Amino acid sequence: MVGGGILAIPTVSSAAGFVPSSALLFALWTANVGTGLLLGEVAAAAIRDGEDDVSLRTLSRNALGESGSSLTSALFAGTNVLLMGAYIALGGDTMFGDTLFPSDDFVAPRVAYAALTAALVAFPAVMEPANNALVVVMTGALVALLAVAAPSVDVGHLLQSAPPEELGGALASAAPVLVSSLVFQNVVPVIAKGFDGDSAKIREAVVLGSAAPLFAYVAFTASVLGRGGGGAAAGELIDAARGLPEDLRPAAAAALSVFSVAAVTTSFVGAAVSQSEEVRGYRKDDDALNAAWTFAPPLLLALSGRDVFLPLLSMTGGIANPFLFGLLPCLLAWRHRYDGDAEPEEILPGGRVGVSALGSGAGFLVLNAGLADAAHAVSETVAHIHL
Repeated sequence: MVGGGILAIPTVSSAAGFVPSSALLFALWTANVGTGLLLGEVAAAAIRDGEDDVSLRTLSRNALGESGSSLTSALFAGTNVLLMGAYIALGGDTMFGDTLFPSDDFVAPRVAYAALTAALVAFPAVMEPANNALVVVMTGALVALLAVAAPSVDVGHLLQSAPPEELGGALASAAPVLVSSLVFQNVVPVIAKGFDGDSAKIREAVVLGSAAPLFAYVAFTASVLGRGGGGAAAGELIDAARGLPEDLRPAAAAALSVFSVAAVTTSFVGAAVSQSEEVRGYRKDDDALNAAWTFAPPLLLALSGRDVFLPLLSMTGGIANPFLFGLLPCLLAWRHRYDGDAEPEEILPGGRVGVSALGSGAGFLVLNAGLADAAHAVSETVAHIHL
């Protein structure tokens, strides 16, 4: 769950303010826990019925048929492309920008980062221990950052928020990135399989396992916004080392770079492994071509412009993630609970009302994002029409 999205949260939260954005983050996390438990419930039932494959695609096929499975697979693959593109952009800029390459060149650093991480993914025996080490490094760097920043945090800055008439728009703009940063449901079927469908263990893993990253998100955002300084320029991230004493800035900047590279790389590796499995499902016989289909599309997205990290991350949280990890688990759970004769074991309490509420909320996010994108496209088109 902790990945490149954490770096964007302070930036997208700055317009609304720390308290309102944290409240929205907590509400979205609560909803994600609910849909994660529903997905765990469906996967656990399939495991107890003897199913070996409990991937999201297979669960969708069992409940919604081939068309549902195809839609799920397409959205999942599209989400991975967007995420990988965002991570290549930020990872290349952070790891290689202003060091090995000229500061005005954003193409070469991103190509170098994509090549390095693709090579890592190509060797699973190296990838797994390297990824585990990066998680440890990321955690240590975050703890160091929070410790260094804590004395400089001013509670007064944290209590500032947008005027009431602007607050709704500011939260709506932040929501897609927050949604994208909170996603963990894609690993729930793996958790369910690892626990052999044990409902109590699945519930504990989902709730506690996602609560720790939530705390990290809130703490990191507080450490940045609590030092004041306003927002960032369009397309850029807020400098997380701003407002620190000059003698601490070099150490904080170094810890931030290490944390950023580790967070982005672990996220990239997870998305890349997932995407390679999706691609292999369509083309099983050509490893080179599979690798090209896995890494070339996100690399092209990353090279499409200098400031693409935030837009790409926002796109994943607009429609794809609310459908895949919000609406879809509700549909799967409804079919599992109420379209059969057997009495299901419910991991998430609340019955029909709870499932309906979660599904309605996810549906609203999907519909709202779709209408917003359509309105933006129409406005851009009209603006370029000269009568």
